[in-house]
Amino acid sequence: MKKLICAGLALLLSLGVFAGCEGHVSDEQEPIDETKTTLRVATFEGGVGDEWLQNAADRFEALYADVKFEPDTAPEKTGVQVTVTENRRFNGESMLDSLKNEPYDVFFTETVNYYDHVHRGNFADITDIVKDKTLEEFGEEGTILSKTDPTFADYLEVDDKYYGLPFYEGIYGIMYDKDVFLEEGLYFLHSGSLEGDKADTLQFAAPTDADDEAAVEALQATLSAGPDGKRGTYDDGLPATYAQFADLVEKIRLGTSVIPFSYGGSVREYPMRAMMTFWADAEGFDQMRLNFELEGKATDLVSRINGDGTVQTYEKEISSADAYELRKQAGQYYALHFLRDIVLGDAGNYEVNGNTHLQAQSNFIKGNLDPNKFDVYAMHFDGSWWENEAAAAFETTEQENGPSAARENRNFGFMPIPKPTADKVGTGVTLLSQANSLAFIRATTEQMELAKLFLQFLHTDKELSAFTACTSMTRPYTYEIEEEDEAKMSEYAKSLYAIRTDAKVIHPYSKNSVFMQNQGYFAMDRWSWETNISGKRFSNPFTSFLDNKNLSAADYFNGLYTYYENNWSFT
Repeated sequence: MKKLICAGLALLLSLGVFAGCEGHVSDEQEPIDETKTTLRVATFEGGVGDEWLQNAADRFEALYADVKFEPDTAPEKTGVQVTVTENRRFNGESMLDSLKNEPYDVFFTETVNYYDHVHRGNFADITDIVKDKTLEEFGEEGTILSKTDPTFADYLEVDDKYYGLPFYEGIYGIMYDKDVFLEEGLYFLHSGSLEGDKADTLQFAAPTDADDEAAVEALQATLSAGPDGKRGTYDDGLPATYAQFADLVEKIRLGTSVIPFSYGGSVREYPMRAMMTFWADAEGFDQMRLNFELEGKATDLVSRINGDGTVQTYEKEISSADAYELRKQAGQYYALHFLRDIVLGDAGNYEVNGNTHLQAQSNFIKGNLDPNKFDVYAMHFDGSWWENEAAAAFETTEQENGPSAARENRNFGFMPIPKPTADKVGTGVTLLSQANSLAFIRATTEQMELAKLFLQFLHTDKELSAFTACTSMTRPYTYEIEEEDEAKMSEYAKSLYAIRTDAKVIHPYSKNSVFMQNQGYFAMDRWSWETNISGKRFSNPFTSFLDNKNLSAADYFNGLYTYYENNWSFT
């Protein structure tokens, strides 16, 4: 059975048995209990799932089992029944015109144009529970606002009022199989000095049996510092720079039978969005925020790409009138270089491992269990929700291979982001959430106070911790994982939480008037990768590089400025 031992992270987080998300299994078919007050909750059917919400509903029902929310009814009702309905139609835009007539009280949705809904009067005013009332009823001193990501909170404030709360964070990146890294000797060893760890080339560890706990523990003490520049942390032994990552890919391709990268064939946007994360980390928080604020000093605009791939830069004050200048950001070039020259390369570093994202997840999970039957992949492009979304695949794999294949016995991680150059090692982590998801109360609900109480309950530290333990995902609030929840977390969840805790996270919102009036345009897929190369337009660098082998990262990057300058109409 694979042990839940992770390079670096084991030094930070104690390991425990993963208990999963168990409990409430009801849905819209659940019979209504007429002796209780009913609260109807709707959630979008996607990677987050609804088990976390079902379980929270059970805890809420138990907490208020003896409370009378409708004392004047006949017969009198005691307690509350929370029904949870999951459906793909619970989408912010599809419900734009119909929301007031929906039979549900509380919603957790995606693809939400917040201001459209607010201006139509679809969302209830929840200012009191967001910034006025403390969470004292649940044993906490602060308010929901005090723990909410400041950028997100600022965006949600409308005339000093709040009508929604952030839901989940969706961070795209590279997932990796830690057991493959151990067994194939893919971790880097410490060179003897921190400066040495920043060097382009480090020695690889010897293959280590993932089942040999003593051997793995001994290996951890010898691993190099990762992108954070510090030893004894969650990213030990992983590539600190793009150059080291290139060495890693070459080692996998030439020294093993493992395939370096995989992705779902029908979701070519996933690698592209993962490169948004690389772009954000290369830029840093303040510079990446300019892409949403649309004004300020840009400090690393590229004036020249040198023959060795390094860049020369300059500074410039930009405004909404000329924000297309941001398409010269060095971080965007670095991300394109990583995608074209390291991920794709010229020698087959990648492979489609399933037509859909679900098939790709399943094949990634199965690969290392039976190499004679399935291809083995070291890394996989996906979103931070992937493990939770792949719950059915884990269950099937366990049924086919036994307990050692269960989710709690697997050893996956969210790959820490390497730095484009050695001088950036240790400069901090910046992540970009590309989720557009909200929690809100329907303005016309007849259970307003109960709905507000339920939202408060879900935003306590205890419930935020339970969400992460159940879903292996994070939410844009300040909270710590409780000890009992840590014991339930998968190794992947611990990996994601560790990097998330170490990072500044950008949420793609701002109150810049041009941004606010053109939110469809400034959605990340559009205000990012449109390029014009010799009169030909491309919009997805991953697809473009796949289909045009002679297209370079510099070609794509230079075409970005050409396209956006020629198509800019904001003044």
